[in-house]
Amino acid sequence: MADPLRIHVVTACHNAELWLPRLAESLREQSHRDFCWTVYDDASTDGSVALLQGLAAEEPRLRLLRGSRRGWAARARWRALASLDAADRDLVVLVDGDDWLAGSE
Repeated sequence: MADPLRIHVVTACHNAELWLPRLAESLREQSHRDFCWTVYDDASTDGSVALLQGLAAEEPRLRLLRGSRRGWAARARWRALASLDAADRDLVVLVDGDDWLAGSE
């Protein structure tokens, strides 16, 4: 049975290679399974993009967007939000690249 609430997780990141694996793992551990994850990479110069590309190859719910350096996380979030189909999800959750979500227990 599908979850009644459809969630879209939006992440803005810049040079978050060290923290992204923990965020990805925290998303995998969620009991709520009906979510999509859009990451907007704001021109990272570390290994963030390669890491995200590898994660996207394994995780069909992950969509990676890339842009030129804007310098503000809010701009990166807005660019990611603008790419979403508003009718596709019930709720948007903003999670930065150096954050993670607690378990549902």
